[in-house]
Amino acid sequence: MAEGADIIDIGAESTRPGATALTANEEWRRLAPVLEARADHSRTSLDTRHADVAKRALQLGVAMINDQSGLADDAMGAVLAQANCRVVVMHALTLPVDPSVVWSADIDPIAEILRWKQEVAAKA
Repeated sequence: MAEGADIIDIGAESTRPGATALTANEEWRRLAPVLEARADHSRTSLDTRHADVAKRALQLGVAMINDQSGLADDAMGAVLAQANCRVVVMHALTLPVDPSVVWSADIDPIAEILRWKQEVAAKA
């Protein structure tokens, strides 16, 4: 922040290929010490796919939620609907990423992402 970052984006669950999925409880266990150590979260973004983790982080004042699952969980939508925060949604075919899961050759990736974007925007 002192060197000019606008926002710090943190997360405890990797979405890299082959990563191990975390439960909400394990994710919060990893995040809580970091989030609770800072008093000001006005420039903190949290990567999560767990609605409960997002809710707890928002109660601590986190300014942005980066939903790794792209609003796939209705509970996340409900949490975000009650929050005063910025939201980013991520597109992924699987979480954590499974590199063997790919679109078939007949799918236009640009068209599919645009279709998904419309679906997520409508849900939001």
